[in-house]
Amino acid sequence: MRIVKLFVIFIFCALLSGCGKQSLMCTKEESNDTGKIKYNVSISFENKVITKASLETIMNVSDDYKDYFLVMTGRFKDILSSYEGKKGVETDISSSGDEIKTIIKFNLEKMNDKDKKNTGFDSNGSKKSIKSYYEKEGFTCK
Repeated sequence: MRIVKLFVIFIFCALLSGCGKQSLMCTKEESNDTGKIKYNVSISFENKVITKASLETIMNVSDDYKDYFLVMTGRFKDILSSYEGKKGVETDISSSGDEIKTIIKFNLEKMNDKDKKNTGFDSNGSKKSIKSYYEKEGFTCK
């Protein structure tokens, strides 16, 4: 009987700890005149609160716009510069060949409330509502 009790307690604890951390991955691909763009969004939840998020954009510039590759890269750099000096935010940009890749990582546990609001993250948003939002925007989420 004691073994059964311990087993039940173990299962209960395992279920509780498994529910504390969750993640959501959403992707979207689209094409336009300038090329193909792939978006990857990764959001981590702990106890139903967003703790971290990562936004990755990979753009493959079409042959018709290769002459503007440096201009487009500069434009992405300008956008990312708005995050400079923000606590809890890291950015990166790389380019090679016809590809421009940007990454923005948000650690909401380190960000102040003003920066959280400016980024558009509702740290109290549920996984279900955030998944619904991205799916309405054409993303595939899991």
